Amino acid sequence: MRELERMGEADRHRTIVATRNPCFEHTEDLWALGEGALLFIPLLGSRRRGSVLSELQSRLSRGEGYRYTLSGTSRLSSTERAVLRCIARGWEARRIAEELGMCEQSVRNSASRVRSKLELHNDVGLALYYWGLGTRF
Repeated sequence: MRELERMGEADRHRTIVATRNPCFEHTEDLWALGEGALLFIPLLGSRRRGSVLSELQSRLSRGEGYRYTLSGTSRLSSTERAVLRCIARGWEARRIAEELGMCEQSVRNSASRVRSKLELHNDVGLALYYWGLGTRF
């Protein structure tokens, strides 16, 4: 993800990201970076692979984005998702507050709401969830 953030916008639009991470919030963050295509590998069964890759190639050649991922919606607000992303990077509340323009107490409150909504008990659980390394999927 950090490499995508460092890329220029034109380069991201030509990038294909394939992931096995089932975390919806992580997928949304990847898509928000503006890459050309985002694929969730477990959905690419052998019967669909050819048609999906053909559609991907066609859309990218026209300069359009293509997304083949799990559907659904996040239970988190955009602020809560941003706090989750920062926690997953190992940032402390102070750094998150500076990055997101919030006070530290608001960061702590948001983190508490995220843990409650995702039914996770600590920041380690949040990080494992975000990076697709947890066992709750």
